[in-house]
Amino acid sequence: MRSTVWIMLLSCIVFKGCRADDLFGSISSSQHPKPYPANQNQTWDLSVPPGYRVKLQFIRFDIYATEGPCQDYVKIQEHGRLSMVFCGSYESTHQDVQVLFEMKSYSNQMKVIFRSGNASSGKHTGFSALYTPEDRKST
Repeated sequence: MRSTVWIMLLSCIVFKGCRADDLFGSISSSQHPKPYPANQNQTWDLSVPPGYRVKLQFIRFDIYATEGPCQDYVKIQEHGRLSMVFCGSYESTHQDVQVLFEMKSYSNQMKVIFRSGNASSGKHTGFSALYTPEDRKST
């Protein structure tokens, strides 16, 4: 995987003029790792070069969950269509596991939306995630 990223980075810089931070990075809810405030509305449009898909790996996840539909949530969209909505708390049961769960796009773009309602408890720390390109041919 590392050699693929370096090849992509070099070809991107030489032929396309893009920056390294266009290929990979991190996102997190506001104030993470401190508790996130109420009434948050954050959106990230992630993209990687054509021929690759976005791999989003959550390394921390603590979103207030309610009975019924989530009021605070992380939503994943692709091409304007809903892929998944997450809320609740996820913790690793193993000390050496850094990735709690991951999502992969079908295309080279993914939208991540974080919302918190006005009833947020002020106790939950939100999320932190890393995104990287992954060759669509890999599983």
